[in-house]
Amino acid sequence: MLKLLPALALVAVATVSPSLAAEAEDRVDLLLRCGAGYLLIADDPSIAETEEDKQTFTDYGTALLTMADRALAEAGVSEAEREATGFRIMGEVDTAMENGTDAGFEPEECLPLLKTEKTKATPSPEDLRDAKIDMLMTCGAGFILSSQTLQEQGEEADAAMLEELGNNHINAAEELMIQSGLGEEARFQISKMYGEQVGTKMRAGEDLPYDWDTCATIEY
Repeated sequence: MLKLLPALALVAVATVSPSLAAEAEDRVDLLLRCGAGYLLIADDPSIAETEEDKQTFTDYGTALLTMADRALAEAGVSEAEREATGFRIMGEVDTAMENGTDAGFEPEECLPLLKTEKTKATPSPEDLRDAKIDMLMTCGAGFILSSQTLQEQGEEADAAMLEELGNNHINAAEELMIQSGLGEEARFQISKMYGEQVGTKMRAGEDLPYDWDTCATIEY
């Protein structure tokens, strides 16, 4: 069964749960902050200068956040709690990296987490596929909703371009979901979920977890 990350899952993970022992709490907190750091680095062209660099940092971040999310879920932390506090963690790390202040971790602490996690250190092909589906569906829904707004404003050419891009993203996600073994009804429900979640965020003026430049350059 596909362990599909919910929309925003690359950043929607919680901070420490009281049910975790102190040592485990410290480890989960470090996983979260290092994971957030890798994702932010992946989005910084001054550091991730090539697409290969960007993909590597994205994979590292995804792996660490997946480890943390798994640990928190096993400790009984609800999805709502993980999502709500995830934004705070990402915001703290982002602000600290921009200002050159303490982000709660040292860079040299992060890579060993990947190396010592054994089987969980590198995301499995399924984990990477799920993350790709999440990105494609989130971005695809965002493009289609934006195209509808442009259509209402009479900007038909731009609307058509975004609609085509959105459909291409969603079709690519559909192919990945088929590869994962999901049936037609399951794929429909997942698409519906993304449409609703992305629509709610965009109508509220909230940012999506992926910027538009990243969305426009996803490789299928």
